Amino acid sequence: MPIKTKKILRVIFLMLAAVALLLGLFFGGFWLSDRIYQDQYLQVLNKAEVFSAGQDATSPLPQTELAQTMLNHFNSPLPDGKTVKKALIIGLDGTRADALINAVNPAESGILTLKEQGGVYPVFTGGPEELKQGTWTASGWATLLTGKWALEDGGHKVSDNNDRKSVEPKTVLTRLVEDGKIKSADFIVSWNGHLKTKSATYANEANYTKDNNLPINWNTTQNDTKTFETAKAQIGAGNDFIFLILEYCDHVGHTSRFGNKNRLYREAFLTADADAKRLIDAVAERPDYVREDWLILITTDHGGTGLSHGGQSILERNVFVASNKPLV
Repeated sequence: MPIKTKKILRVIFLMLAAVALLLGLFFGGFWLSDRIYQDQYLQVLNKAEVFSAGQDATSPLPQTELAQTMLNHFNSPLPDGKTVKKALIIGLDGTRADALINAVNPAESGILTLKEQGGVYPVFTGGPEELKQGTWTASGWATLLTGKWALEDGGHKVSDNNDRKSVEPKTVLTRLVEDGKIKSADFIVSWNGHLKTKSATYANEANYTKDNNLPINWNTTQNDTKTFETAKAQIGAGNDFIFLILEYCDHVGHTSRFGNKNRLYREAFLTADADAKRLIDAVAERPDYVREDWLILITTDHGGTGLSHGGQSILERNVFVASNKPLV
């Protein structure tokens, strides 16, 4: 090999080694920073008072309880003066609990609006010790909507984003429609993994509801803007149960980092939180609102660390729910 070629190859090798070293330091810094932060994470949440009075980040509710909260709402008697029950469930994909620190203006925050009305509570995802499941998008939302962990008896079996849920256990949407508790339901998302891919989480259940002519609209939109617009339109149309997921935080987390140390992540949370507030306002502006009994929740499927999630770290497991009604 000519000496000139050897020199060129040596330079290329050194450049690649330098790039690899820089990338290692970059991502290693993410890992080390989050490892240090984990040790004080729950104390940070409590000190910042992101949860309602009396709530302790070290004693979170299991994510499975949120499905029962929805069912209880529709199975409980109507309050005086109310004639119909409805629900709006707003999912903020990939939103860590410490993102709530950024919510400071109730006039622009769905989280703070619900905190004043009902409360904000710590929640854990990823399963209990004996039933651990990945803190993945498909797993978290399946647990929220079925009230089951992936691996418990009768569980949804969605351990990661490649698992397809069987019809059973059914989501809250299908159960409420079949039980005659609601006349219509909407499922509004933009991530194709929910309904469009080969391993789409809810494809089996969506086909089941279509085959049985159940009034559930399974919507895959182009992006968060379209998800918001579709949900707002269904609120205006008077639909009984509206579930939607906004992807702002998850998208930014995967491309530039999860957590408040990332300005883009903070901005993504504020955008999602503002959209949630606008949807809550749309509910309150309904002509029949005074006669309607609404349950409104804002919650998430998982947190994140570095550029990803799926593990069992406290930054991925410990999340939240905001409710317009007290939960405990």
